[in-house]
Amino acid sequence: MADVAATSGEESESSSEEISVGEEYMALGDDEEDILSDKEGENGDAESDESEEIYDDTADADGDTTSEYIEIVMVVRDEDRRTSQLMSTFEAAEVTSIRATQISQGEPCFVDVSDLTDPLLMAKREFMMRASPLVLRREVGDRINRRTNKKEKWIEFWCVREMTYPVTYPEAMIKKQ
Repeated sequence: MADVAATSGEESESSSEEISVGEEYMALGDDEEDILSDKEGENGDAESDESEEIYDDTADADGDTTSEYIEIVMVVRDEDRRTSQLMSTFEAAEVTSIRATQISQGEPCFVDVSDLTDPLLMAKREFMMRASPLVLRREVGDRINRRTNKKEKWIEFWCVREMTYPVTYPEAMIKKQ
């Protein structure tokens, strides 16, 4: 469909000339029946130009429109922490595996690892020497705030260096001569 002819029944200057698809809105007249649309489907029905709102936002008491799925993250201060400083074995395994992945992708190691080639052993040595740069995020709990009617999630951040470890990795601490 390279060219489109005007479809008006009346004889006019614009009805006899052919126009290209990109020019159809400017070349045709102001009459409703003269205006062609790019939005005509295969069956000839024109799609409407009006768009529907997909997301329905709710208005709060102030008249602000906010989504009802907003979650507020509350960070617990260091002096108000509720959880223990003892790291679980799952957290220790997660920290060493994440750090081993980072080291294998070229991140620098913060301890002397000149005698090691395995990134997992490098991460374990860094972990045991308390030089890991990672921060552990613990989710303490969540609740619905009655005043704002929004969900609040409470989290704590723990520096891995200041925690008590549940495991030891002696194979990572042995230096090969």
